[in-house]
Amino acid sequence: MIRLFIICFSMFILSFSTSKAQSIQRFTPDSIKFFEEVSIMLSEARKKEAKEFLEEFELVWYGGVFSDKKRKRIYKTCNFMLKKKLPPFPDFKSYLFSLTSFIKSGQPEESFDAWQDNIEKLIDSKNKKRFTDYLKFCNHLFAEKAIYKSNTTVWKTNNENYQFEFGKIPFL
Repeated sequence: MIRLFIICFSMFILSFSTSKAQSIQRFTPDSIKFFEEVSIMLSEARKKEAKEFLEEFELVWYGGVFSDKKRKRIYKTCNFMLKKKLPPFPDFKSYLFSLTSFIKSGQPEESFDAWQDNIEKLIDSKNKKRFTDYLKFCNHLFAEKAIYKSNTTVWKTNNENYQFEFGKIPFL
């Protein structure tokens, strides 16, 4: 009897973990389905943190600020992130937060394209820490105009006239 219980319990746990890991294989290039899929992915990872973030992201995502061209780049980038098996937290959340902050910062279309180019090159690189660090930098830059931030020091800019470029590493 105990053996039967252990086998059933193990199968239940195994089926739960595999269904969760396989929930999103590719994002749908439709704004409503994309938002639903992102919501599922983030909520499965961290429900409370996802809920708070998604409330803010939803306002920007459905706010009419992303052109079709930008949305296509976003779908492509998120699918590339899935392919590279990047985790929902911190990577997907940081990328989507950067998108939200980028839009709110009022950067021009050309800046978006250059920024996305940097993101895609970093995702494709072998050093995933650079990608994570770059997103952290961008989050501070777009949301707070901080070009450097540590626990004790913050360097801010009052000039939003900057460009994104990529040599061997991305630079501003």
